[in-house]
Amino acid sequence: MIPTNIHYCRSVLTLAATFVFSGLISCTGHDNHAESESEEHEHSSEEIILSPHSAHRFGVKVEQVADCKLPRIVRAWGALEAVPGTGRQILSSRSAGIVRLSPRAVAGASLRPGERVATVSGKGIAGGDANAVASEELAAAQKELERIEPLRNEGIVSERDYQSALSTVKRLSAAYSGNGSGSAVTASQKATIIKVNVADGEWVEAGTPVVETSTDSRLLLRVDLPLSMRNVAGMIVDANFATADSPDNVKSVSMLGGSIIEDTKGTAATNGNYMPIYFSIPNDGSLSQGVYTDIWVILEDDNDVTGSTIPVEAVVESEGEYFAYVKVDDHGYEKRRLSLGVTDGKIVEVKAGLVPSDSVVTNGAMILKMAENSGKIPEGHSHNH
Repeated sequence: MIPTNIHYCRSVLTLAATFVFSGLISCTGHDNHAESESEEHEHSSEEIILSPHSAHRFGVKVEQVADCKLPRIVRAWGALEAVPGTGRQILSSRSAGIVRLSPRAVAGASLRPGERVATVSGKGIAGGDANAVASEELAAAQKELERIEPLRNEGIVSERDYQSALSTVKRLSAAYSGNGSGSAVTASQKATIIKVNVADGEWVEAGTPVVETSTDSRLLLRVDLPLSMRNVAGMIVDANFATADSPDNVKSVSMLGGSIIEDTKGTAATNGNYMPIYFSIPNDGSLSQGVYTDIWVILEDDNDVTGSTIPVEAVVESEGEYFAYVKVDDHGYEKRRLSLGVTDGKIVEVKAGLVPSDSVVTNGAMILKMAENSGKIPEGHSHNH
């Protein structure tokens, strides 16, 4: 595991539901329950009002800002690459019929060599059961092989004829699943399912791709480090990355159990204006080779520089400026303009606009933005949609 110098100083506060009914959100007044307590709560005209019950209903959560050690980050781009000698494999049906998927035939499942992922049966369907036909053909071929083997030893049958009969037995054995219920779709080597192409109970023809697997138990994350930053290559300890097909899902190399390939630190050949640095990471089936990535390279740094940080999902952009919603009391939230600093893709430094005692909305910020813009949440909208 790679050591990381990012310390998440989070205290998660979930707004609990304490009321029997919820009201509308507004920027100028309370919901029904809040109005009954107007004498106890005073809010500014800019404050967004949301009852605890409504906050719970719409999945609003807050986290407290805290001073944390700031990472030293280099922004880069790159791609996921296959480890040399590995790749993808398609497992196809060897006969026509109804496909029955194994319970483990799901994306992300790890397969052992020889493990069955599906069976295909033609029983009760015009054309018959291909597996039963294969069984009969195999039995006949084995009987023929047994007949000519002693004749071959006596020189009566040529070696060529014997090898032809042996080849026929091997071919028919491969086509016969041996379970009496149809041909089997099995993994030939250790692999991870990345896609299931058919539905259970679907009719398939011979040669239909049933599942796609990856033999990439590990992948390479290539970081294209700008040549202007090559002097920091030896300081790289970790990286966060997001793939082009899932830009909001930032993953950590260290949290995945990956590691930097030390031989590439500062010694990799240059490629144009970039120098490639490689991380090796396990593949649970959710990653695919060839996908481009945004990368936040984390450097080892002995400087104890601290600052206020919040999760990136707490930041809302509007007309080129950045804001966060701060919980000011049980019912009230206010919008704060932010000045942002360094980010590692997961957390971001706040240079101005917040203090460590503030609690910012990390989940449901868009609900409050809608309330600010329209005065209420559209009917039927909830965080479950």
